[in-house]
Amino acid sequence: MTTIFGRSFFRANGAKANVSKTPAVRVFTLCLAGSLVPGAAMAKDGDQTPHMADHVTIGAGASVLPTFEGSDSTRVLPLPVIDIRQGIFVANTYSGIGVSVPVTDEINMGAGAVFVLGYRQKDVPTGIDRIKNAAGIRANATIRKWGFISTVGVTKVLGGTKGTVADAVISYPVRLDDRLTIVPGIGTTWADSKYNDRYFGISLEESAASGLSRFSPGSGFKDVTFNLVANYRLSPHWNLSVGGSAIRVVGDVSDSPLVQDKLNASGFASISYTFGR
Repeated sequence: MTTIFGRSFFRANGAKANVSKTPAVRVFTLCLAGSLVPGAAMAKDGDQTPHMADHVTIGAGASVLPTFEGSDSTRVLPLPVIDIRQGIFVANTYSGIGVSVPVTDEINMGAGAVFVLGYRQKDVPTGIDRIKNAAGIRANATIRKWGFISTVGVTKVLGGTKGTVADAVISYPVRLDDRLTIVPGIGTTWADSKYNDRYFGISLEESAASGLSRFSPGSGFKDVTFNLVANYRLSPHWNLSVGGSAIRVVGDVSDSPLVQDKLNASGFASISYTFGR
């Protein structure tokens, strides 16, 4: 969730090369599944906010995240909340800046430019190459049927890895009363070999410099995410959201020396204001 943002964090295995003493963020991608902000947006949809109506929602919060996907430590980051629609033009922290077009009453398709955040050199162990911040192009489709909200998306990273990531999320908003909605959901992420190798792989040069074993994963599913978001409407304009995720690293990448713990947890809290209601 991908996703804020889809977030993926990776660090070298602390059992070797004293990596556990060096926090290392392999990548932070705002566009992938596992994002907590989209969960808040879905909660609003479940709270009977017309998802296609023009609106401007801004807010702020904080998130507690693993320092990388597979880490045994956490970090706290600021969490911006942005959700804007004017006609077919949209800007939010899940799909980036682009367009969103209704195909039917139940199906919506969109595309946009997203920001892909790399990791800082000081966060990676000696010998592991850094990944620069990059842009990406994302296409997605959302289906609302029988109370479920299902979203599938594909992101092509234009810099850094230049890899491709696909994600899918399904959620079911449950309105408990006029103010409170909870949104359970499940998602998964697939990545091609170029992406997985850049984020989870260890080249010959990196192996020699870091002391970690060489590793080169292929394409495949890399994680499964379980989300639970609670959305509380304080007033017609103000909204409070809290949520958490459990992320399980799966597939070939779970065997990477950069993965310490295959099960991670994250959480967030935010407050937002919607103009014009």
